[in-house]
Amino acid sequence: MPAALLSDRNQVEETSPIDGDRWIADRVFERLGRPRDLFRIQIRNVWGDKFRVNVYRETDATQALPRVEMTDSFFVTTDHETMTTRPAIEKKY
Repeated sequence: MPAALLSDRNQVEETSPIDGDRWIADRVFERLGRPRDLFRIQIRNVWGDKFRVNVYRETDATQALPRVEMTDSFFVTTDHETMTTRPAIEKKY
């Protein structure tokens, strides 16, 4: 097997906890705070300028298989200059 293929297999791909639009994630974290035990923030376009944002956290890291829960969920409307959310985001972390 060529050496190039072997080295590609040995590289570990780093994944971002942000699944979706980074601009929206940054604004949500500014308002909410960034949880220490963040697993993932999922941002899905619903239609047009409307998004569903779900924040997932590891809630029991003491187990061999950590428990992951969706702890926060928001409906976001944005034009990437302003952002409104329902419910309003309050500082939590």
